[in-house]
Amino acid sequence: MSTPDQKCADLKQKLEADGMRQLKELQQKKGIIPPEKDLVDLMQKGADEFKAQTGRNMTYGEMREMYG
Repeated sequence: MSTPDQKCADLKQKLEADGMRQLKELQQKKGIIPPEKDLVDLMQKGADEFKAQTGRNMTYGEMREMYG
């Protein structure tokens, strides 16, 4: 049985992998450096999913951990 901390860690790992996949797709469509708005939208989508799954916003540290 997973603990809440483990579920959160698994979610962050999933969101990070999804973000990297989506970034690669953006790069294929829009070039090596996608427009800033597209990058912000990608991170916001991950933050929204995190909040929906956990009921809280990501901390600054969690954002940095996942999105650099």
